[in-house]
Amino acid sequence: RTRARISTMPPPNLRLVYLDQRMLAEPIRLTLFLGKIEFEDIRVSYDQVKSMRAAGTLPHGQVPIMEIDGTTYSQTAAILRYVGRQTGLYTEN
Repeated sequence: RTRARISTMPPPNLRLVYLDQRMLAEPIRLTLFLGKIEFEDIRVSYDQVKSMRAAGTLPHGQVPIMEIDGTTYSQTAAILRYVGRQTGLYTEN
């Protein structure tokens, strides 16, 4: 059973960064879409990922990453769990 969460806080500013492909980030994109949560979908090239890695902007040197109110998070499963909980699509059991 999923419980609806009512919040008086403004929604977080979400930015999802991944390659312009339907691979690891697609379940995250779909969950956000189904949950009607607005987010900025930033599609990057392999060269851009290489530059981001060299600049140290990727926590584990890989994408996808999600920026939540300016803080960067990585790891696909962790991001998917977060957005699943935010949308009510991830059950606690």
